[in-house]
Amino acid sequence: MNKCFGIIITATVILFSGCAGIMNKNMSAEQHLKKGLELHDRRDYKAAQKHLKISAEQIQNQDLLPKTLYLYGETLFNLNKFSQASQQYSRIVWSFPDDSLAAIARHKVDECYNSQFRDAMKKYKNEDFLDARDALKVIILSSRATTVIDSARFFYAGCFYEVKEYILAISEYQRLMKFYPKSHLMDDSQYQIGMCFYKLSPKYALDQDYTNKAIQEFQAFLEDFPDSPRRSEAHQRYLELRGKLAEKDFKTGELYRKMKEFRPAEIAYQDVINKFYDTEYAPISYFQRAECLRKLEDFAAAKAAYTTYLEKYPKHKSAARAKRALHSISQQPSN
Repeated sequence: MNKCFGIIITATVILFSGCAGIMNKNMSAEQHLKKGLELHDRRDYKAAQKHLKISAEQIQNQDLLPKTLYLYGETLFNLNKFSQASQQYSRIVWSFPDDSLAAIARHKVDECYNSQFRDAMKKYKNEDFLDARDALKVIILSSRATTVIDSARFFYAGCFYEVKEYILAISEYQRLMKFYPKSHLMDDSQYQIGMCFYKLSPKYALDQDYTNKAIQEFQAFLEDFPDSPRRSEAHQRYLELRGKLAEKDFKTGELYRKMKEFRPAEIAYQDVINKFYDTEYAPISYFQRAECLRKLEDFAAAKAAYTTYLEKYPKHKSAARAKRALHSISQQPSN
């Protein structure tokens, strides 16, 4: 009995579904519009969407088309289909610029992008960077003059940065700076370019091309954005990177010195003094250069080097040794 009843119910549903399909097929575009409006007012947006889609595609009355597109856009917007909704609003803006709905539709386009951006940022804050990147890319590709385009580009670049694709991130930050030079995110973009190269900078013993690029970018940041709240961070990174380059040259000097190759060692220490005077390796380089000159028995030059070292860094850890060495060579004849 229950089995027969189930078969009857199923057959009835199929019959009515078929009849509904026939009725929908026979409905005019205007009737679809009316039905879509009724469903929209009842907040049955999913059902309304189907009718309004048909009406927007088939309606011949040009006076009704802007209203149809707007209502279709509103339905899609309420379904959180912001990209599709924007397309309908945009059709009004471009095809019916003199219609009374055009100004409202233009505002709704911006509202769609703002909503898309908020959804993308939720993903970004949840560290769902791949999905956030896809969502932001939709905004970038489909928008030209919206209030969120520069922010979308910034966080789009940020998605690459967060997954350690630094070269791609650099490219996107540079695009933002090129295409939106008046953006409030110019300073942050410049800083992030420096950070990308900073992240790519290897240990001091390896090739330091990325280190040099990071220094250049942070220097540009410090020069172009002196009032940025990130200035102190950038300056700290700048000094850290210069310290890495100084370490490379200093270690070269140390290697030569341990091999008792005092002339090339002295030259390496001098390079540190000349190029990296503001790093922690400058004081010890002054001292070790003087030591190398003493080993080379160039006593006049060594005396001058020790004296300069003590004048600049009187409290440095090697100052006592320098004083003893200076006293020792003070009686030696100059070369």
